[in-house]
Amino acid sequence: MRRATVKAPRGWHLTTPPRWKQSITQIFHLRGVPPTTSEVTAIVVLLLIHLFLLMNLRFEAWPEMVVYPYLMHHGFKLYTDIVNPYPPLFTWFLAGFFKLVGLSILNLKLLTWSLIILIDMLIYRIALKKYGREAALVSLSFFIVFQPLLDGNGLWFDLALVPILLLAFYRQSPLTLVLGFFIKQSMLWYFPLLFKKWRRLFISLFVLFLVSCFLFLVQGNLEDYFFWAWRFPFTLAPFMPGYKDF
Repeated sequence: MRRATVKAPRGWHLTTPPRWKQSITQIFHLRGVPPTTSEVTAIVVLLLIHLFLLMNLRFEAWPEMVVYPYLMHHGFKLYTDIVNPYPPLFTWFLAGFFKLVGLSILNLKLLTWSLIILIDMLIYRIALKKYGREAALVSLSFFIVFQPLLDGNGLWFDLALVPILLLAFYRQSPLTLVLGFFIKQSMLWYFPLLFKKWRRLFISLFVLFLVSCFLFLVQGNLEDYFFWAWRFPFTLAPFMPGYKDF
């Protein structure tokens, strides 16, 4: 059989939307069915409301989010000169981000709000795929109302974990879960939820741990890395006064 072809009239050009526009549009698609104009409008309005709340409520600029990158930019070594009881991945990311765009509270705010909007879109997308459009809009609305009110307007390690967690369990990805573990050790408690993929989980953990050890070995502060990132939070901090109460 001959394949039918459609020719555009002279002077017309048939073009496909750019990939980035297709990707954004697919976020709102449910099983190939595109959203209505009113649904897209509702989502955009919700995101704008979230931004409005964030921009008009107090922003919590945690010192570690800017001090650690500043010190690293000026030759101070993580874990040797900088006391940081968390794994290095997020601190490395912050150092690279601020080196690229400049260190300022404004850039910290922009990074934080961009991350929160990303979480909004992930919540909507995951709820849409699992429960449908109405549930997705309700989930997004609930998060937008309570997230800024519960001290969410500020960047901390826990906020950086949220998109990692959402992606890890939505895609059932051990590697993504392990990446979160190298942001904050509390991700360890979520490992049993992907225990069926324990081989990939263990391999991802082993490889990333070796890579991090190699990097600090090259810098000459492997022992400090072991102490502050692993020994202190797991063996010393839990027995310190006030730790359990907190």
